[in-house]
Amino acid sequence: MVKVTYEPTERYENPLAASLGLGADDIKREAKLARLLEDLGGLINRPVAGDVTWRYAQADGTGALPLPMDWANWPILGARDVWGETQKHTWLVAEIAAPEAAQGGVFGFKVASNWRPMQGSTDPQCLVYLDGKIAQALDGNHDEVILSQSAVPGAQHLVQINAFTYDERPMVGFPTGLFLRDTRIETLWHRLSAAFEVAARLPQTDARRHAMMETVECALYALDRRAGQAGGLQASLPEAEEIAETLHTPVHDNKVPRISAFGHSHLDVAWLWRVKHVRDKTARTFATVLNLMDEFPDFVFMYNQAVLFNFLKQDYPELWARVVAKAKSGQFDIEGAMWVEPDVNISGGEALVRQILRGRQFQIDEFGITPRCVWLPDTFGYSAALPQILAKSGMAFFVTSKLSWNDTDRHPFDTFLWRGIDGTKITSQLITTQALEARDQRTNYNSDLSVSDVLGTWKRYEPKPLNDQLMMCFGHGDGGGGPTREMVQRGQVLARGLPGAPKVKLEGLRAYLERLGPKLEERANDVPVWDGELYLQYHRGTLTSVAKNKRNNRFAERAMRQVEFAATLAHVLGGQTYPRETICALWDTLLINQFHDILPGTSIAGVYEDCDAEYAAFFDEVESVQGPLSTVLDAAAP
Repeated sequence: MVKVTYEPTERYENPLAASLGLGADDIKREAKLARLLEDLGGLINRPVAGDVTWRYAQADGTGALPLPMDWANWPILGARDVWGETQKHTWLVAEIAAPEAAQGGVFGFKVASNWRPMQGSTDPQCLVYLDGKIAQALDGNHDEVILSQSAVPGAQHLVQINAFTYDERPMVGFPTGLFLRDTRIETLWHRLSAAFEVAARLPQTDARRHAMMETVECALYALDRRAGQAGGLQASLPEAEEIAETLHTPVHDNKVPRISAFGHSHLDVAWLWRVKHVRDKTARTFATVLNLMDEFPDFVFMYNQAVLFNFLKQDYPELWARVVAKAKSGQFDIEGAMWVEPDVNISGGEALVRQILRGRQFQIDEFGITPRCVWLPDTFGYSAALPQILAKSGMAFFVTSKLSWNDTDRHPFDTFLWRGIDGTKITSQLITTQALEARDQRTNYNSDLSVSDVLGTWKRYEPKPLNDQLMMCFGHGDGGGGPTREMVQRGQVLARGLPGAPKVKLEGLRAYLERLGPKLEERANDVPVWDGELYLQYHRGTLTSVAKNKRNNRFAERAMRQVEFAATLAHVLGGQTYPRETICALWDTLLINQFHDILPGTSIAGVYEDCDAEYAAFFDEVESVQGPLSTVLDAAAP
């Protein structure tokens, strides 16, 4: 065994050490191990020589575009060439050959583009086709593509990237590097770094902290990383892996909190983008998720908004077929009954019922699954009428996290019975995920499944005496993107159990709720009850902003009541065929415009330009339907 030590210097900046508050002058075991772990992480991907020549051309139109056939005649994209126009698509195409050095290895490329952070997403946002089939998304949070799990030297891979640029500033170049991934080093690094982060957050008086630090240190010292020793590192891996295995040997008892962790991506139907843009965001997000599912069979992803499933079915049948298959296998967890995640303060009661009916029926028809949960993590407060509506619509659970955004009071319970105006109760759960070091009360539905977030989920939760089984969702969201493979790998390590940390289980929301319900029933007298409105002490201006949109919504709700009533009478009294398809299409327009960033008035101007046009067409269609119905009713009148 070769023992290698590194002493931190004043100039050294270590991201892992910084995240744990370990300064450069902190000459202790923790700072040294953080440095060694950073070095080990740098060995996961080994650069390999090779040039990647991208050819590019602006694409016509938006949405799902046909793959280009004439790309070989396109101009070459140089390092200083400018490309990408505002809200336009660009095709980037290259043929990448596996070099001799890649023989039998995991071979891929990494893009070091000038990704620009946007609130809720990054720019550009790309959909990658590998050898003619959708592979995954590519963005600032997902910047690597694996070309082959077992590379064959000389094998050509055709990469076609549909890049969407939203910002007004164009892109420059598309720098790409080839690499070989050492999956054994990658696995070892995740195990050691997760254990190190857990240990570093335990008190100095906790013996488990020092026991885990000792194991991590021994595993790192077992590695031969001397320069010039060909094969030394690989030869020393078995010893380090054997040592790392002992991190999971302590058996967790029943008092250790359990956290169900599932992938998720909050996708705002519209916000800083228009509805037409979310159709492609959905495809990119789900493509990445499906790719991760193929690589990690224990990874489970939950999604809820039926309208986006419907868009995917219309636009990307290849991805849709894969989603349906994964839903049948259980990896794609279908939960959340509403058509969209709507505003539930301004929307009328009948419309909220239709949100559930429309969404639930879609899940039943397409997946054979009946949701029992309403998932509204980001909606701006919740009417006291909702428990009755949910219960009478067949719902058993309500989940949110938005109440943690209160600017004055903290909601006293994270698991509780919510009692509505008529006395109906609904089992309710707040997402409690936040960093262990967080200083405020706000929780997160876009977690990266970090050790800090896992520990913070339990720390933030109340009431602990009632329940020790929580849930968290992880993945980039708002503008989509979803989980990364690093998040999934970290979850796998935490799922094996580490002393001092909650035990993580990679499973869906449905599995968690199916255990929570009976558990609370057994302790019914101990479950706290909240009466009345769940008022959000934040975003108060959403009740009045963009008033014309709220006016159109209310007139549209009244119009639907009138047209359905007239159509029913015309059918019963005059034998008129009920205009089912037309009425369903009208409801779809109304329901999508009740999304929680559209109806409250929190989206960009372009969203309301689209709303105005859609409502104008809506009311024209209502008139065209009501005219013939009135004629039938007049004729049928005594």
